[in-house]
Amino acid sequence: MEMKHSVYIQVEHLTTSFKLPHGGRLVAVNDISFDIHHGEILGVVGESGSGKSVMAKSLLQLVPVPGTIDSGKVFLNGVDILTYSDKEMRSNIRGTEISMIFQEPMSALNPSFSVQWQIEEVLRLHTDLNKKERYERVLDILRKVSIPDPEKRMKEYPHQFSGGMQQRVLIAIALASSPRLLIADEPTTALDVTVQADIMDFLEDMRQNNGPSILLISHNLNLVTERSDRIMVMYASRIMEMATSIDLVGNPLHPYTIGLMDSVPDMGKDGQKLTAIPGELPNLAELGDGCVFYRRCSKAMSICKEVTPELAKVGPEHYCSCHLYRALLDGGK
Repeated sequence: MEMKHSVYIQVEHLTTSFKLPHGGRLVAVNDISFDIHHGEILGVVGESGSGKSVMAKSLLQLVPVPGTIDSGKVFLNGVDILTYSDKEMRSNIRGTEISMIFQEPMSALNPSFSVQWQIEEVLRLHTDLNKKERYERVLDILRKVSIPDPEKRMKEYPHQFSGGMQQRVLIAIALASSPRLLIADEPTTALDVTVQADIMDFLEDMRQNNGPSILLISHNLNLVTERSDRIMVMYASRIMEMATSIDLVGNPLHPYTIGLMDSVPDMGKDGQKLTAIPGELPNLAELGDGCVFYRRCSKAMSICKEVTPELAKVGPEHYCSCHLYRALLDGGK
């Protein structure tokens, strides 16, 4: 993939796996490459177990034990941050350059500390602000995420907040030190549609007003297509397709992407027939050669079982990993 002037972070051939108790390894992220541009929302969509969250945690070297990053590079400002020590990541990357909104607010927030303390912790670690300046910063960020009566509520604890307000607190923590990339991992899970829309409106407004780039991870295809500039479709540890939102919706190429589109209801179509993708995700501990989707693909050919297709450019800003398009990939030869 060519380096572009607008690229903020570039990922090359990232592979992350987990050691199994009885030997062998489960490959959760398998040789993936992509980039994130300044000021864009890059959506990542796929079924549960496709590797979306592990990929995001790999960028921050937060893969839980017994997981390891086996290979790959993550370039930030021309430096491969996968070479950084944990101390360097804490000091220079996490919470400063890149912040992450984790899934499930009640498990991500500490029930023993007030909201003020948890936001100030980021400021104590990553800024030189004094106590009064930290207080003002907490108030300011809580106002920005639309927490009502912030002077009072900042002294309260997570259990005193609704699910939507807890999610806003997590966003406030992630934004406290003004990161340049925000990783939003299922930021609207378990929230009603009205709260979902409010949170996504806030993230998009923030991005458009000189805010950070956003890596938006979700299994909700409608949410991702509506909110993202580009979309990356993952399946069983690999990238199946990547394109602008307009192109992906208007011209999906990979059979998996097409299957996802066909399985999502369109409220504007009466009597729409939904088609489920047959089968289930393969065992990631037993992946061999060939396309990871071939067992579930109605268009599978003999080559699909034997040769892993590469993610290759099939159009302007459109990449696809499928043998059906090998003629396109070869320039029509």
